Amino acid sequence: MEILVKEFTILFQDAFRENTIKINPSQYQFHWLSQRAIPYYYNVNDDGNELYQFWSYYQSGRGMATYNVGYNADLYSTDNTVIQPLLYDIEKYNFFRIEGHIGKNYSEVLKNILGQRLTFNLPFDVVAVSADQLPASNTNLPECNILVFAPAYPHIISELACKIHTPFCLVTRFPYPPPQLTANGSATEANFSSLNSLKAEAVQNISASLATLAVAYKKGDFMRKYCTPSANTVGSFYLNSLNTATGFVNPIQQVNSKDFNSLLYYHIFDFVDAVEDLMLIVMTYSVATLDIAQFQVSYSRAKSSASLLSLLLAEYYENAIANDIVADWLKELELDVIVEEFMTFVYSCIDERMQTLKSEYNRRLQLYQLQLNFLYYYRKHSGLEHKAGVPKGGTFVLVYHSENQPAILAGRQGASLNTNVSITNKIPDISLNTATINLIKGFVDDCNDAPPDKKKNIIDILTYLQQPQQKFQIPTNAVIADFYIPYLCCSDCPPVAYVIQPSPDTVQFDIQPRIFLFDDAHNYPFTTNQQVTPTDFDTTTNPGNLNLLMDNDKLSLHPAMDIKTTLNTTLTYKGIAIPISIVVPDASFTVNVTADVTGAPLVALAAKNTDATTYQWLINDKENVFESKANPAPVSLNTLQKSFDTNEFRIEFIITYVINDNTSSDDRKALLTTDLIIKNLGQGPFELPYINEFNSASPAPQAVVSKDSVNEQKTGKAVLKTRAVKPKVATKDPSINTPDNTVKPSNAKKAASTSKKQNKKP
Repeated sequence: MEILVKEFTILFQDAFRENTIKINPSQYQFHWLSQRAIPYYYNVNDDGNELYQFWSYYQSGRGMATYNVGYNADLYSTDNTVIQPLLYDIEKYNFFRIEGHIGKNYSEVLKNILGQRLTFNLPFDVVAVSADQLPASNTNLPECNILVFAPAYPHIISELACKIHTPFCLVTRFPYPPPQLTANGSATEANFSSLNSLKAEAVQNISASLATLAVAYKKGDFMRKYCTPSANTVGSFYLNSLNTATGFVNPIQQVNSKDFNSLLYYHIFDFVDAVEDLMLIVMTYSVATLDIAQFQVSYSRAKSSASLLSLLLAEYYENAIANDIVADWLKELELDVIVEEFMTFVYSCIDERMQTLKSEYNRRLQLYQLQLNFLYYYRKHSGLEHKAGVPKGGTFVLVYHSENQPAILAGRQGASLNTNVSITNKIPDISLNTATINLIKGFVDDCNDAPPDKKKNIIDILTYLQQPQQKFQIPTNAVIADFYIPYLCCSDCPPVAYVIQPSPDTVQFDIQPRIFLFDDAHNYPFTTNQQVTPTDFDTTTNPGNLNLLMDNDKLSLHPAMDIKTTLNTTLTYKGIAIPISIVVPDASFTVNVTADVTGAPLVALAAKNTDATTYQWLINDKENVFESKANPAPVSLNTLQKSFDTNEFRIEFIITYVINDNTSSDDRKALLTTDLIIKNLGQGPFELPYINEFNSASPAPQAVVSKDSVNEQKTGKAVLKTRAVKPKVATKDPSINTPDNTVKPSNAKKAASTSKKQNKKP
């Protein structure tokens, strides 16, 4: 403890700035001090007081004092695991001690800590908040927040350009100098495109090219890009004037009300210049930097000019027609439609939309500034503490000074005044006005009995009190404190999780499970937020004719159905479609005879249904001849003959489904002979006739040649296929005969695998 007190050191401001930012793994909460990293503010290796030697009794007792992790570890250790501990396993540590950042610019600190976090894959977040209220001019929304406005701003610009393009391009093609119209229509010709072609150009080109045009945009680029003018036109004159030293100056300086030509062209040039000024503003600024007041002034000018110009063009056209002096170039104007295009721009309300966008940006900016204020952050995030670091999974909070305002520290900086320390230590914490200090000075001077050295000390103190109080300047954006919260929250753009509750008007309709056995006699309720009854369904919404009933005032499904095959259907209620399957076990199977490498027959059995729970193959009442699978591995004819010493093989296949704790099975029996095996070698899969009971006295069933499967003329041989026998349908009552008018057997040996489907739910 004595060494801890002796070796404690306070660093001055300049020393803070020179420190290296280090992150060391450490411990907090219930761990001993000796298990934590040695802080930066200790002298660790003073002669005779080497703190690192006394830091950990455990380490020192084993001769491993140099393995204590600390800020100044390089002063007593050369081991890289101590100097660079983040490069090694840090699983045992639960805290990261962060030091060396006080006094530095917070942006540099953020960059450094985030860089180390990325390099070493450290599990914590970092935020920086201001100790002062942030001025609007010093804050911009993070890029992730600006992305919200990314589509909106260029969309408004594109709409503005599209609406103004057609009238703008047309007036730029007016001949200039103005032609003198005559009765025969002779005049300087102009290169006009039709109105439709101009509009097509606007739609096809503007939206696609505005992004590239925004780079190094300058006045006149809008015309250069979309309205390239010919010689001797308004547009060519305007662009040429932009290249002069004075820039564009309206060439019509004298507007005579009696000279309609001069009045018209003055406003044409004014409109062209107003549009170019407006496009310059919107193309060179973003939503963050746009001066909305400047935009409003420019937009109002363009609208006013467009409105006035449309009236002048209409009057000009009417006068030309009335005097029968319509030149060929004027005839192509389609003026009535052009006036409508002008009005479309005038009433487009682009300015209101831009104002709304800017207001929303400013609102979000103010909210963001508030979130960066320390006091607000402290109130919003509980658990804020200072531990000179951050735990795993926590957030490291940097507090910085955002404005260069003088801050008074405790005491006075006597050294900067070149005063004696012994004097400054005697300064009382009092405030004296100048008149009182001068009075005391005079009294001391008149006190001849006082020793000269004491009189000097008093005079020095009084002189010091009269000097302006020295104030300590905290650099702008300097980190002045740090804290942590034991959870991740929240960077500039924190993730947001939305939990959307369904509206009361939203229909809920569902059922779980959705797959059932055909003989399941239980009731399964639907999940609904409305009263639903069986009468709400018809053949369209319930095409499978599912058994729907009310059970305890809830719509329920009764899966038990008298069906012969699996039913896959869809139940629909108010647009919500639910797929439902009613499974009927089917033990149908096929036989496929192939040959091995020697040409000997191989018998393969395959189930029709491959989604059952269990499969059982019996050959002459013996199991394990074929694997208990849907598609067992083939068995050679030679093996079958040796195993049973016969040429007849009684096949019994049992298939079982277990769905929703209900069990249902089916079995099929068929007789396979050696002759059938040899005849069907290489002919592909075939299905044997199914029988109810094996009778040794009955003749073996023979394969039947299908008429449509034989083409002796083309192949020279008949293809053998068996006649399919319709499978029997299981019933719930064992007294009911099967479709082939046979009664189910009651063989006790096969009771567990009877072809009757059984509901075995407890």
